[in-house]
Amino acid sequence: MAATRPGEPGQTQRAKEQGERRRQAILDAATIVIAEKGSHASSLAEIAEAAGVTRSGLLHHYSSKERLIEAVFAEHERAVEPFFEQLSEAGGLGGGEGLVGLAVGPGGNPEGGALWGMVPAGNPPPGPRAPRRPRRLGASAPYRSRGVGLLEQADRQGQLRAGIDKRAEAVEIVGLIEGLSANWLLDPESVDLVAATDRYLKRKVEDLRVR
Repeated sequence: MAATRPGEPGQTQRAKEQGERRRQAILDAATIVIAEKGSHASSLAEIAEAAGVTRSGLLHHYSSKERLIEAVFAEHERAVEPFFEQLSEAGGLGGGEGLVGLAVGPGGNPEGGALWGMVPAGNPPPGPRAPRRPRRLGASAPYRSRGVGLLEQADRQGQLRAGIDKRAEAVEIVGLIEGLSANWLLDPESVDLVAATDRYLKRKVEDLRVR
């Protein structure tokens, strides 16, 4: 069988696949570094080292730190969408209990889930004129808006007791999960992240449920 010559389709496909693997490695490394240090204190050089590529190799995929951070946020938004779709299918307060999946993390990886949650928090300042404020809000807004949606769904299904401020409850639920994740990253030995999140959500759902 003849070997693939330079420029032939097989080589092009392999090059694309290799480039995609490097791109994903850079995004994964950037997520960890930014979550741990914040974007302001993270350098392209240390992200490149964590990804196992050169700085120039990183810049081949992302021409600036700003573009890389934008890509991290975009990846976050893409990754959480299927999760929330599954919760909507579960329905109402049952979907609310399913928010424990934010702690379990994608693919059963709590550290990965916690790190994703810390990325928006690692991008201060939060003021109205902050250059990344729209993107930061865009990264955290799906959690809150989908939480509101689940409570509205529960209300339509007759599961929710009267007088519930759905937005306030969604903000509290998301804030609690993010806070537990942050504490778990600081001291994993002292917090059973998944169990603590599950206990909180079960108590919260019972408090919200119609009597």
